[in-house]
Amino acid sequence: MLRVGPLWDMLQLSFTGGVNHYMSHGNNYSHTYTNWYYEGQASFNYKRFSLFWQINTNWNNFWGETLSGGENIQILGLYYKYKDLRLGVGAFNPFTDNYKVENENWNQFASYKTKSYIKESSRMFLVSLSYNFSFGRKFKATQRKVNNSDNESGVMSTGK
Repeated sequence: MLRVGPLWDMLQLSFTGGVNHYMSHGNNYSHTYTNWYYEGQASFNYKRFSLFWQINTNWNNFWGETLSGGENIQILGLYYKYKDLRLGVGAFNPFTDNYKVENENWNQFASYKTKSYIKESSRMFLVSLSYNFSFGRKFKATQRKVNNSDNESGVMSTGK
């Protein structure tokens, strides 16, 4: 993970990437599969406003002879916070016109490939409302002056 920020006390960026390499061996098959993925995030905070953007590429899984596709996701959101109240609007996949997940089976006798499309999840808008309730005791830090004077003579007396 590479993280930069906060820059100017407002902007924070992060990037995560990696590779999954699968080697699957059975009685009658041997498969290898490599999947590169990344995730990027950017957040911009100014006074009580927050702007957030996240993008993920698919993180596929391979088990036996079955490849289960991951999701390509983007999230964009704008939030406003006032004391313990937080209001927000946003969108899932605001820059794509379709959502797709692919699954495959690599068996030599009964292979298949499926693609699931959900057009309604692209450009799906959201409204967020949350309130933070605090329970328990609150401890407030107060400024205290340090008093390092020694006014007592102590337990040992030196007089005879």
